[in-house]
Amino acid sequence: MKKMLSLILALMLALCLCACGGGDTSTDAETEEETTAQEAETPETEEAEEPEASEGLAEGDKGDGPAELQAGLIDVTIPEGMSYQVDTYYISEDDPLFGSVGFNLYKADGTMIGKLIATTQNMVGSMEEAVQNTIDLCNLDTYTDGAYEMGDTMTLGGLTYQALSTTTEFGTNYYCVTYVTRGDSDSDGLKIELRLMNEVMTPDDPMVAELLNALSVVE
Repeated sequence: MKKMLSLILALMLALCLCACGGGDTSTDAETEEETTAQEAETPETEEAEEPEASEGLAEGDKGDGPAELQAGLIDVTIPEGMSYQVDTYYISEDDPLFGSVGFNLYKADGTMIGKLIATTQNMVGSMEEAVQNTIDLCNLDTYTDGAYEMGDTMTLGGLTYQALSTTTEFGTNYYCVTYVTRGDSDSDGLKIELRLMNEVMTPDDPMVAELLNALSVVE
């Protein structure tokens, strides 16, 4: 009798083990099928596209050199060790040769060097008028000791600049000025002026030569 009970118990235990094993196999198979189905349904992830280079400039844009700037009226490379901020940016929709662009220039430590301006809006028609326009805009007669002095001419980047300085009781500013006519159809001409402020930098500084050598006029 005891042997019979032992055999029955052993048989029941074997049946239970078989049942448990079969259940696990089924579950594993179902899980594998679901995973395969999910992988088939999940689309492949596309690689992120590289951002496109920004085109054009806007007032307030800033950056550090070296930086190549396409400014509509001029193309210029800001040299290493100098930074910039766009102060003025206007190009006429009707005439791409008409407008004004201006860049405030700084040393790496944030000290303001001066300003680079290219404009057709000062109503000048020659190199002499462009230089006189720069002098007139300084309003030297409003200062106690206002005066100006002409410097040498210098050719940089294919353009000839007139150097000059203005002096007041507040110090000396230096200028490099040129005037360009861009073809027979250009009725306005382009005045380019580099203004160096308060003796921070002078026209014979190597960084000035690097900046103006990399400047070209858009025609």
